[in-house]
Amino acid sequence: MKKLSLLVLLLLLIAGAGAGAGYWFLVLEADEDELEQENRAPQATITVTPVDGQVLVNETVSFRGHQSSDPDGDSLTYVWEFGDSNSSSGISVSHAYDAEGAYTVRLTVTDPAGLNDFAETVITVAEPQVETFEGEGTVSCQLTGNCDTEDVPFEVKQGAALASMAWDLTQNGVITTAEVTITIYNSTDDAVYNETGQGQGEYSTEFSGADLESLGEWKWEIEAEQGSMDWNVTIRIEY
Repeated sequence: MKKLSLLVLLLLLIAGAGAGAGYWFLVLEADEDELEQENRAPQATITVTPVDGQVLVNETVSFRGHQSSDPDGDSLTYVWEFGDSNSSSGISVSHAYDAEGAYTVRLTVTDPAGLNDFAETVITVAEPQVETFEGEGTVSCQLTGNCDTEDVPFEVKQGAALASMAWDLTQNGVITTAEVTITIYNSTDDAVYNETGQGQGEYSTEFSGADLESLGEWKWEIEAEQGSMDWNVTIRIEY
């Protein structure tokens, strides 16, 4: 609130000259009530992780509105619309999309007086690129205990996000109850997975920075402890 000071304007009018000259004084006064400073609208800004806005289906995207501002220093509310009929609120949110496509995300920020602003960004969602390796064969163990080992090689390349394996080990068409050992080795021959006693199963892992240091040819190994069995394995690498 500001109080405008009293404005006094003195106007001296001199009419005529010599004898009979006259003087008129005009005094003007003006008052104004206190005026409230005008409220100004906020400004919305979106930041995204990953910064390029490109993700795979079901991959989480992080959104932040912390760079939004209000010129009057007012606190703001944050409402997000993700472009797929879902929404959320808060200065920081996350979301995952279940279908590929381009989605326009809108952030609306509002100050206590109801003034608002919005910003938009586009998130591009793609299906993962998939490489599949399949193999089958027979592994057996002699009565003497000397066991054959079967290897199934597969390649892990730069950009791999997920590896998953599924297998069946059967004897005469029936899932075996015989003890077997399944091991997965990376390209530096480090065992990243080891399981004993499972004739049918699945395994998956998401790749981290350390995993991606061992790109190249991995292998999936089956070792029979007794008897013989047929094996079937599917390996799926997502990029």
